[in-house]
Amino acid sequence: MQKESVVVSGVTGKEAKDWASEHLWGNCSSLYTPFCGLDGDEIDYAALRALVRHCLVELDQDGIWLTGGIAEFWSLTTDELKEVVRVAIEEARRVKPHALVQVMSSTDTAKQAVELTLNAQELGADICYILTPYFECSGKPGVLEYLRYVADRTDMPLGFFNSHSTGLVLTPRNASSSTVRSRRCAA
Repeated sequence: MQKESVVVSGVTGKEAKDWASEHLWGNCSSLYTPFCGLDGDEIDYAALRALVRHCLVELDQDGIWLTGGIAEFWSLTTDELKEVVRVAIEEARRVKPHALVQVMSSTDTAKQAVELTLNAQELGADICYILTPYFECSGKPGVLEYLRYVADRTDMPLGFFNSHSTGLVLTPRNASSSTVRSRRCAA
């Protein structure tokens, strides 16, 4: 069962902030990727479904966060990232249809981030987060261009995720600059 998006296209920055204030709240778990197999490099999708149920039903949390740092997104292929998101969203919508589903759609390239963001959108995620790039990208101007590239090619609420390990922390002022401004981004 796919949930209809609560986001209207063509909103202003203020409207995006208002949407975020209304919808991004509560207790959400950042899910790890349950690995299995002889070498520990296969994904245990049954365990992932059980983890979603545990967080949303047994712990009665408001939502889940998928494919973030604790999920070791950097160790998953594009197909695995898509399948983790598909399985988790499917289970979340089955057990708690209005749960907040947040997805980290960052990867090594801007094109792949667009692909993963569009996939999450199609599967019914509520918002995607873009990590400031963790490889060389010409400092702050390159980071802002990367974020704008993704925002301009998707129709999904986007959040910017800072990590000191990337070497650059994006401030709210940077994120709201005309360089990266998008009608779907809340800085």
